[in-house]
Order: sequence, then structure tokens, then C-alpha cells
Amino acid sequence: MKTRAQYAACAGIVALAVTFLASPARGQAPASTALGEIDRAEALYTDVLEVPGARNPGTATLLSAAGTVVPVVLGMVLAGSDDSGSELGGLLFTCGIYFGPATGYIYGGSAGRGFAGAGVRSVISLLGYGLMAAACSGDNCSGFGLDGPAVAVGLLTLGGLVTSMVYDMVSVDNVVRRRNEALAAEHWARKVTVAPVVSAADGGTVGVIGKIRL
Repeated sequence: MKTRAQYAACAGIVALAVTFLASPARGQAPASTALGEIDRAEALYTDVLEVPGARNPGTATLLSAAGTVVPVVLGMVLAGSDDSGSELGGLLFTCGIYFGPATGYIYGGSAGRGFAGAGVRSVISLLGYGLMAAACSGDNCSGFGLDGPAVAVGLLTLGGLVTSMVYDMVSVDNVVRRRNEALAAEHWARKVTVAPVVSAADGGTVGVIGKIRL
């Protein structure tokens, strides 16, 4: 029962995070922003997405959220079924917790950042298990009847995991945008070349010459 309650707590908190991520107000420009500036920003954003290798930040965010929530919820549902379904549910739940948020980063070309987040959650879990073992030493948790310190360790571990998941889901948008901007800068730098020149015929006049490769 305690395990299923923890599943439900994780799923509820992650669902709240997804609601926040899907809010229409997220990422909108302030009301005072001039329409011309909005148009220019949208045009630049479209140009960046057209660069080879660029990825849509919104799609990355949705993938991170879905990759987390779907296996967590399915795992919670299957956990109450027969033994085979319970094992599958545990596997899905674990994959959702540790690797779900990484799906958006993998899509966005930043797999290393995604797996780094999975590593952070693994460390949090290992620390939690170690502290739980210490808190339950000497039969203090016999029959899984958790005492005060063990409950505190469990809640801290759960809070750390949820915080890491939500942070990764919220951060994937900016990570993908920065990668797109770096790709765009490299792409446009290869197409436009500007160099200084000195014209001896005009008495040493200094100027610049530009080349554009299409």
C-alpha cells in the first residue's frame, strides 16, 4: 500500500508540472511589447528552426512531459494487477522517473544533458536508500513499520526525485533553444564572410568585402 501511495504522489506532482508546462501563458511576451518586436522575434525563431539540425523546443518539452507521465501512470495502474503486471508496472514506473525527462533532450540533440539528469536522480535514490538503511538499522523498521527518521528520509528522497524531474522538464525548452541558436550562428557564419581590404588604387582606402554563399 505504501508503494502504491508513493506512486500516486509522484504521478500527482508530475501531473501538476505538466499542467504548468502546458499553460498558454508560458513563454508569451508581455502585453507592453511592441507588435513589431514580436513579429521580428517570430521571424527570427522561424529562421532558426529552418537551420539543418534544429529542433522544436515545444516538441521537446512535450516529449519530456509525456515520457515521464505516461510510464509513471501506467506503472501505477499495473502495480495493482497480477504478479507479471506488477513487475512490468515497476519497470515502467522506474523508467519514467529516471529516464522520462531525458526523452525531450534526446530529441533536441542534447542527450548528454538528459542522461545527466537521470544520473542526478540515480544519486538521489542511492543516497536515500543508504540513509533509509541507516535509519532502519537495529530493527527500527521491522515489518516495514517506518519510524520518524525513516519517514523523513523517504519524503526527502521523493521530494528530491520530483524536483529533479520537474526541473528537467522545465529546462529542456531553454536547452534546445540555446542549441538551435548555436547551430544557427555556425550555419550563418559559413554562409557570410566579411573581410577588411585596402585598395592601393584609391590611395590606400580601407574598406570591407563580403561574400555570401547560398
